[in-house]
Amino acid sequence: MIYAANFKCNHTRESFYNYANELNDILINSKIDDEIMVFPTSSSFLKNENLHFTQGAQNFYPCENGAYTGEIGKEQLDEFGINTVLIGHSERRTILKEDDSLLKDKFNFAMKNKF
Repeated sequence: MIYAANFKCNHTRESFYNYANELNDILINSKIDDEIMVFPTSSSFLKNENLHFTQGAQNFYPCENGAYTGEIGKEQLDEFGINTVLIGHSERRTILKEDDSLLKDKFNFAMKNKF
C-alpha cells in the first residue's frame, strides 16, 4: 500500500524538518513495508539521502529551468533528488485553471525525464 501526505501550503521549513525526523525515526524503528510519500512545500525540501520515505513535489513546470516566475523546474527538483511529483490536483485545475493541455505537457515531460 502507498500512503501519501500532501502538505499543501502548510508547514514551515523548521516544522517540516521536525516532522521528517520524527517520521524517519518511526520508519527506522518499525517493520512498515508500505511506501510512504510526503509532498512538502518546495521551500521545505530536504537534502538528505537517508530519508526512509519518498519526498515528492506538489507541482512542477515542464522545463529544466528558465524564465517561469514562481515555478519549479527539473533542475531544482534534481538538486533535492525529487523524482515523484503530483500533477492534475483538483485545486490547481479549479483555482489556477490548469487545463488538460498543460497536464498533458507535465505528464509527458515527467515520463520523458523519469519522474
